[in-house]
Amino acid sequence: MTDLGSEREAISLFEALLDVPEPDRLAWIDEHTAGRPKVRERLLAMLQADTLHNLRTGGATDTVEPEREPERIGAYRITGLIGRGGMGSVYRGERATGDFAHTVAIKLIKAGLLSGSLVERFRRERQTLASLSHPNIARLYDGGETEDGAPYIVMEWVDGLPLQHWVEAEDPPLDRRLALFGDMCRAVGCAHRSLVVHRDLTPSNVLVTRDGVVKLIDFGIAKLTDTEAANEASRGTTKASLASAQLSLTPGFAAPERLISSEVTTAADIYSLGRLLDKLVPEGDEEIRAVIARATAVKPGDRYATAEALLGDIDAYRKDYPVAAMAGGRGYVFGKFIMRHRFGVAVAGIAAIAVVAAFGLVLSANHEAQLARAEAETRYAQTRELANTLLFDVYDEVSAVPGSTKARVLIAQTGVDYLEKLAEDRSAPVGVRIEAGKGFVRLSQVMGGGQDATLGRYKDATALLARGEAVLKAVHEENPDNAEAAAAYAGLLVEQSGNNLYNDSNSAKAREQALAAQALLKDRATTDVKLAATYLMAIQAEGDSWLWEDEFEKARDVLLRADAFYTGLKPEYRNDLSVLAGRSSSLRLLGEAWHKLKKPDEAKAVLAENIAVNRERVRRDPQNPKVTRGLILALRYNAIVHRTNGRDAEAQVTISEAFTLAQALQKRDPADTGALELVAAVGDVYAQVLTDRKQYDEAEKVSDDVIAAQRKRIEIADGAPFAVRGLATTLATRGGNFYNAGQYDKACEAWVQTRETWEGLAARGQLSQTDRTNGYAEVKDYLNKACNPPRDGLGDEV
Repeated sequence: MTDLGSEREAISLFEALLDVPEPDRLAWIDEHTAGRPKVRERLLAMLQADTLHNLRTGGATDTVEPEREPERIGAYRITGLIGRGGMGSVYRGERATGDFAHTVAIKLIKAGLLSGSLVERFRRERQTLASLSHPNIARLYDGGETEDGAPYIVMEWVDGLPLQHWVEAEDPPLDRRLALFGDMCRAVGCAHRSLVVHRDLTPSNVLVTRDGVVKLIDFGIAKLTDTEAANEASRGTTKASLASAQLSLTPGFAAPERLISSEVTTAADIYSLGRLLDKLVPEGDEEIRAVIARATAVKPGDRYATAEALLGDIDAYRKDYPVAAMAGGRGYVFGKFIMRHRFGVAVAGIAAIAVVAAFGLVLSANHEAQLARAEAETRYAQTRELANTLLFDVYDEVSAVPGSTKARVLIAQTGVDYLEKLAEDRSAPVGVRIEAGKGFVRLSQVMGGGQDATLGRYKDATALLARGEAVLKAVHEENPDNAEAAAAYAGLLVEQSGNNLYNDSNSAKAREQALAAQALLKDRATTDVKLAATYLMAIQAEGDSWLWEDEFEKARDVLLRADAFYTGLKPEYRNDLSVLAGRSSSLRLLGEAWHKLKKPDEAKAVLAENIAVNRERVRRDPQNPKVTRGLILALRYNAIVHRTNGRDAEAQVTISEAFTLAQALQKRDPADTGALELVAAVGDVYAQVLTDRKQYDEAEKVSDDVIAAQRKRIEIADGAPFAVRGLATTLATRGGNFYNAGQYDKACEAWVQTRETWEGLAARGQLSQTDRTNGYAEVKDYLNKACNPPRDGLGDEV
């Protein structure tokens, strides 16, 4: 057995050892470590460390004398004890540094219980756990060691009840219990995809908040190293590389293999999920019992292969589809079909009784047809479930991973292909047609629309949105009272609004679509958090359209309406990440409107709030590129306002951070043209700020990077007007920077290139009236006054 294996086994035995009376402990160790000297050695060392800890803290294993609580751990002031176990204690703490209020749970492992190599592994793997982001997993924020060498981790404080207490207090109906269990499965599935095994999924480690949201706590396990992962994958299993500091209050809940082996696979979590389901639904029917039996099978290979497979059976049960764990035959499948179509089958049965004597053969044939239809429905449902898992669940998880643009295209395309085939059936349910339409929107976003990572294929994105509109508009018109259809169509309209604004410069059309989306959602926007997020984005899209027309007062009024809508939402909606994304966009645009209206104080306050919102989003979802984009844009416009108001030093600090983040985003995902666009937009401002600070060489270098990014965008976008327009703007800014630096020859050269770029758009009939009266007219004026020959001919700085 490896040293790591010995560590694991020693930790798994240590909790049981502490329940043995002190005089009998050495004999117990000898009995349970026979033939395993390394395990015996570690157990004795852990027992000695525990004894020293008790002497130092005033606690004692076999007495009720309380252990003294620390006053502070790391940056946190301890405010109370949550729980205590053999490996250590869990405390509630508050951030004591004064920068922001923050309540957390802190797990403190007794000093000396973990070996030096295990502590080092613990340090390395904290970052893996910190990046584990899921709404039903309590986040890990921080970690370290105390002065006496006790490792600790700082976790999200969850104000809720343990699962069993919540069940006893609420006595929820069966479907609510199963919905909650489904959230647990999704959370565990997310962890397993990151090669993280919980290893201690007990009722005490599952909390339910006051709002009824389930949270899994105490992910004190680690991610496999690359070498270990490869070795284990070759044997067809995934194993935890580090045991958690067990503090469970639920004895006897472990999977069987945990009691006999130091190696723990994802199957151990499947087993624990089965036990949790048994606690949630103690009087389950035959199908529920079959699900529990498969999840808790003694042999790991007989259990569900994944948490998603377990979830699939639960969803099938809730929707009256066949449950795989039942392994039922045709009769079972047909029975489930009858359950889903009770009314229709009942009517058919009454008619059949009247004519059974004359049409016995027909009835028999009809039975066979019904049976075939039931089996077809099962296949249909399975295909639909697979498509939706790919297009929504898997897509969302992958979207939060940097460098995943091409993978998202493949996932979205596969899901859309499945759904499109299903939607072609004239008898397809409304829900399938809605899912297909939403699939086109998803695929358009990654191809070249929206504010996320994209491939820059903007024509494809526009075409996909048109296909989505053909589906969703028809479904809405055919089902005007269907809330799901209205919400999906509104979401598409918001996407089209952004596409018309940023890809086609059609502000009037963009505004028309934004208003149409608002009309669809107005009466139901506060009833669902997703609808609230979409409605907020629709309002900000309307405000953005006015900014494009320099109608700053109209834009301000609309964006203040967005602010009022957000403020009026209930707290849990206001804190939702999807709503905060809309909040971020509307605040940035409101700051721009105030700035253009010459209201610097109002602009500064709003943009500072925007940065705060985005820093909170990044804190809660640090690996998500879309969240990072929001922060970059917030910093960029904040720098613009600082610069315009003469705060050059503040502008440089802010825009430098934005440019560094944008370059890192682009480097992590070279296929993402959205990151190229950010590099260009932020770099333009950065070069201006550096010029203001008389850092001319640095400004020219940044400008070179920006022009390279703009030319790359044009190449990827196949010469799309908006990409060419971006290059023209960058060249004009570059000329202004050279002019302000007194380099008039270079300034005029850049402006000549600017004019030629605008003329190229005009020759293709792609120069808008806004371009003609602003950028194109401006550069011609510069050339007329300051060039031929190049000279100081403009007076004030450009």
